[in-house]
Amino acid sequence: YCGSTDTTLENLFGPTPCRSLRYCNGCRQPFEQFKTI
Repeated sequence: YCGSTDTTLENLFGPTPCRSLRYCNGCRQPFEQFKTI
């Protein structure tokens, strides 16, 4: 959300197999990230 690179992996498995859940330490918001192939 804020563009910070200070993120941590919360869960390798998100709502679909191609996404993971990460957490931004800058703005303290969770977000989904597409996994690289």
